[in-house]
Amino acid sequence: MWHIYISFAVLFGGAFCNPIIQAVERSNCTVVIKHSDKQVTTLEVKWNSNIYLICDASCVGPRPRLDLTWFYRDKNQTKLIKIKKKKLPKIELFPKNSHWMNELVIRDFGPSEETDFICKGSYKKQRLEAKVTLIGTGTTDTGRTGSAVTRVDVEVKPTSPSPIRVQVDRTRIEVEEGQTARIVCTAVGSLREATYILSWSKLGAAMPNRAIEQNGVLIIPNIQVIDGGNFVCTGSDMFSNGSVIATIIVTASESVPSIRIEPRYQTVEEGSPVRFECIVTASPRAKVEWHRGDRPLSPEASVTQDGVFQLPRAKSSDKGVYFCKATNKVGTSDMRTILYVTKKETKPGITIIVRQISVVALIGSTARLECHVEDETGRVTLFWSRTGSLPPGSVQTDGVLTIPDIQPSYAGNYVCTGTTDTGRTGSAVTRLDIEVKPETEIPTVRVEPETITILMQTTGTLRCIVTGVPAHTVTWLRPQKNLASNHEIDGDILRITQASMEDEGIYICRAGNFAGSDQDWGMVKVERGTRPKIELYPEGNQTVYVEGSALFQCRVMDGDPPPKITWSRAEGLQLTERTEVMDNGVIMFKGTTQQEQGSYICTATNDMGTTTATATLIVQGPPRIMILPSKTIYASVGQRVRIECIAQEEPTSRVYWINPFISRRSGIAHCFVSDEGTSLLEIANVAKEDTGYYTCVAENVGGRTKDRVHLIVEEGQRAEVKIAGPGTLSVADGGSVELTCTASAILNPIIQWRRSEGPLPPDHSLRGGILSIPRLPVEYGGEYICSTSTPEGNYQASVFISVTVSPRLTVSPSRLVARAGENIILRCSPTGSGPFNIEWSKVNGVLSPRASEKEGILEIQQVTAADAGRYRCVATSASGSSEGYAVVEITVPPTVRAAEREYNVQQNAVVELRCDFTGSPEPTVRWDHESGELPPQHRVQDGVLTIYNVQPKDSGRYICTATNAAGTARDYVFVTVSSGPVINGGETRIDIQTVNVGDRVEMECIVAGTPLPTIRWSRDDGPLPASAIRGDGILLIPDVRLEDAGTYTCTAINQAGSVQSKVVLYLRARPLISVPRNSMTAALGDSASIGCEASGYPSPQITWYRKNGQMPADYKIEGGSLKIPHVKTEDAGTYICSAQNQYGQTDASVDLKIGGTELQTSKTSQQNKDGKYDVTEEQTKIIMVHVGINDDGDNGLLSTTDGVTDNTAEFTDTTQFDYDFYN
Repeated sequence: MWHIYISFAVLFGGAFCNPIIQAVERSNCTVVIKHSDKQVTTLEVKWNSNIYLICDASCVGPRPRLDLTWFYRDKNQTKLIKIKKKKLPKIELFPKNSHWMNELVIRDFGPSEETDFICKGSYKKQRLEAKVTLIGTGTTDTGRTGSAVTRVDVEVKPTSPSPIRVQVDRTRIEVEEGQTARIVCTAVGSLREATYILSWSKLGAAMPNRAIEQNGVLIIPNIQVIDGGNFVCTGSDMFSNGSVIATIIVTASESVPSIRIEPRYQTVEEGSPVRFECIVTASPRAKVEWHRGDRPLSPEASVTQDGVFQLPRAKSSDKGVYFCKATNKVGTSDMRTILYVTKKETKPGITIIVRQISVVALIGSTARLECHVEDETGRVTLFWSRTGSLPPGSVQTDGVLTIPDIQPSYAGNYVCTGTTDTGRTGSAVTRLDIEVKPETEIPTVRVEPETITILMQTTGTLRCIVTGVPAHTVTWLRPQKNLASNHEIDGDILRITQASMEDEGIYICRAGNFAGSDQDWGMVKVERGTRPKIELYPEGNQTVYVEGSALFQCRVMDGDPPPKITWSRAEGLQLTERTEVMDNGVIMFKGTTQQEQGSYICTATNDMGTTTATATLIVQGPPRIMILPSKTIYASVGQRVRIECIAQEEPTSRVYWINPFISRRSGIAHCFVSDEGTSLLEIANVAKEDTGYYTCVAENVGGRTKDRVHLIVEEGQRAEVKIAGPGTLSVADGGSVELTCTASAILNPIIQWRRSEGPLPPDHSLRGGILSIPRLPVEYGGEYICSTSTPEGNYQASVFISVTVSPRLTVSPSRLVARAGENIILRCSPTGSGPFNIEWSKVNGVLSPRASEKEGILEIQQVTAADAGRYRCVATSASGSSEGYAVVEITVPPTVRAAEREYNVQQNAVVELRCDFTGSPEPTVRWDHESGELPPQHRVQDGVLTIYNVQPKDSGRYICTATNAAGTARDYVFVTVSSGPVINGGETRIDIQTVNVGDRVEMECIVAGTPLPTIRWSRDDGPLPASAIRGDGILLIPDVRLEDAGTYTCTAINQAGSVQSKVVLYLRARPLISVPRNSMTAALGDSASIGCEASGYPSPQITWYRKNGQMPADYKIEGGSLKIPHVKTEDAGTYICSAQNQYGQTDASVDLKIGGTELQTSKTSQQNKDGKYDVTEEQTKIIMVHVGINDDGDNGLLSTTDGVTDNTAEFTDTTQFDYDFYN
């Protein structure tokens, strides 16, 4: 319902006061009770459960202040009982700092709660009410079921809130790369929906940058493979927390290879190196090949697995078209490039002159060698070199080589070489001779402290204290590890910055001079720690009413060591007496006033750093009213009346006038002029009917306040004071003003002038009621009051002077430096006569689409390098316009990328290391070697590191560091200087080791070479022993056995070749004997040879003797075998072979048997020199006469079927199977 009051404008002072429609809006409100977001009037509740109800008010029109109150009907159904906070054990109120909503929780629902619950509210004459009837169902603890008609009083003890639980709609999802992943997390089991929080995190890693989470819903658009993993949804409220894990698997999409060749085309001189990089993007990974269109690749060309095509020296025949081809299972792509090879021009040399042909320096001193160019107008680069490498610590600049700490090994010829930009060269030589001092002292080294413990992400320092003569060189190193980029060496000091667990271990300081060297070590331990992580609960912003209460809790989510929590007030303000800070990180406000409104800062600090969070408290309350000039005003008929109503509280109020007499005179109007927080009632020609009370009303979200003024209008001439001219004047800043004040119906008036807000302007003058101001400054604008006094009362009139001034601007900051990605704010504050129209623009550019303007504040979010520049603010008012400027500089952190990751070069070559960098301002580039010092023969120019006469010791990791005001970036290049392998100092030799059985054997193979050679162990006469252990150039046999004796070979191999070294292993052991057989038969008269082999170290001596008898007279020993030239019958018996060395003796026996006295053979066979009969197959017969015939081979007797008669064995139709010994 609307009530409309209309007042019409009246003409005064040449200006119109526009007609004003004053609307008073009335609200129509309703109240409902909700459960699970549904309106309920009757609700069935399970016994012993918890129930949650919300009383919610809604209004048509402006929301008035509604105070909602809960009641319940007693068990006798006779009266309503008001529910008060903390008065009932099972019923709990949760007011939400709102006049339109109230929450009620009933715990452990029982018979005493089976009744009506009513929510009431009121607004003016409206009475609002809603009711819900609760009915118990199910089974109670006492066994009761269903709904009961008769009520039973049961004592039910309150239970604690059920813990919060969280669940996700899917615990595992698979998403294709580039698609959107979505998981919904919800909380169950909590009755505190208004206060629980759901948040997402990723196990073991940071959340993807593209991840969006809102109200438990996690969305990752354009998901990548790296974004996959386990994600944790955590729910927490005031009493508990819970979590659940969901897994996102990202499958890579398959694609045909995409090719890019860098450089796209290339032109080189003959003899120059060529390098094309074929960059392939594909899924799955593609195989990369290079080929030429019409001919094979050059034999010198090489292609890496990463698609890099290289030629060490280009020839004219190498020019032409080359193709890069990439293939995977999805398809094949190729791209063409062209290599142009031009002939190398020969250029005349230049003349280099050295200052001294020969220089003599003392040990430990510093030598200085100089060279320059003669008669050369172009730019020449000079650098010094010598065979091998320049001495450590050497520095050269513009042809001057400085060699510190001279040592005897530094003597020799040094060459100064000059090179022009066009490739012309020249050189000259200086001889350096060293004079030796007699006094020397071997260095001593001590590392302090011996053990240091560093907190993670902090810095620790080790100091190397060295003595010795002459001066020493100091080197820091780690056993079996390289120093990292966070290990800074400053002379004898090693600093470990941003320490991590990887930095734990031993650090060795090694110092040396030509007299000798020494080393010591220190132990570094790293303790884990993390910076504080905090969150504000329940939220970062809260709004309360005057005399209300509020609290913020600063929760520690992470931090090691545990951080200390403190609260302070922003802008250095002090905490008020209504503010209390507790030990658990809580700051509480009681009986709030406007003084407590503002920002409060929670600070968490530990050894790892400091973290802050800001909470904002807004205090709302009804406004206070001030009425000017007073609350009782006397006026004469026809006089002009001005009454101003001002609201004095925040937030800004709506102010208006109410009077039942307004507009009752036709044709005469009242003018209301309202501004923010104020309203002016002006009656241009007051009448008798205007007498009455006028009410001023001020409203804001904190409430409504009224006050009134009494206007008394009298007829007839009465004493009055008037000011000539209009009631409002506008004067330019510095202009002159003259005001004339007259009094009527007053005898001998004494007229005085004053200013309502302070003293009158300087240089003013008063004469007979006339106020003259020759120069009116802007600060002296306002209301000027003319007054006089009589016994009947005081009389006054006023005029308002407005001083107009062209705007003056203040732009802050006038110069702003920000990092890319930050948000920036520029403020434009005009002074002068407003209102102002303020506009921002960018000089010679356009504002960023991320820029926003409001009330003179320009904010640009996530600035980039394109946002740098000059910004102009223009403020315009009725008095003119003015402009101001601000300069914005954007610092972009550097990026660094090594042109090539690995360089493989030969010894004594020149290598150039290049890194490409970006950043604003332009970064400075520094090169470092992981050992702390660059090779002495180096030069750095335009970010390129050139190393001359590169040596194997120059191998390693080189660090390119780009630094500007926005930060630092690093990249790494690995240099490998190849030299052939060397074993044991380069000597070719065969080592001999003699050990005992069961000893531990170590064979050492000390190798050198670049790259470091790989080592292979082998055994010349068989495989390595099964127990052998290989590692770091050592072959270890922990428990050597006799059969492990032999020759072992160490082979060292790298890309420059291979070398070998041998170790002969002898084992000290008692002899081992081996005989072919334990028994043998010899024919009578034939020769006999009994074999015996013996092994052992030292080599055993073999002897023979006969058991229980003498040796044959004609025996002899050859090669360990016993030989009897003519066997006799008495030679039969047991013979013993005996092998002996200094570690023992071993024997073996052989039985010798003798055959018949004579052999008779037929003419068809002949006995050969070995006492055997040679026959051919199918020979008719062999007749042998024996004392006894026996087949020795089968240990069986011959039978008559074998032709045995009368000591004669006759063999007919002999075959090869009849060959054997017979006796």
